[in-house]
Amino acid sequence: EKWFREHARRIVSLQRVLLLLGGPDLYWDPRIHDDNPPRFYEPLPSGPFKGKAVDRTELEKQKKEYFDYLGWNQYGIPRDETLRELGIGELIEATRRIRNRLKLE
Repeated sequence: EKWFREHARRIVSLQRVLLLLGGPDLYWDPRIHDDNPPRFYEPLPSGPFKGKAVDRTELEKQKKEYFDYLGWNQYGIPRDETLRELGIGELIEATRRIRNRLKLE
């Protein structure tokens, strides 16, 4: 189980860095793109949970807990020490470029 947990964190962190690096025509800004569309927070129109809505504050709290568990900062960027611990320290320079592009440093 430890092996799977460790490898899962490594894979998810690698995927996150690749997402944040973006491509030639789109860069992921977690301050914008990590949110859901407004409709996600509207009350449900029907079904057993009719009238219930997702609490944005609670969702943000849970997202922060998830990021903390994975060893990421509040923007979902893997921390340097996390990347070293997972054996993918070569991505540290990439995360520095991401933070610089987002003007987070």
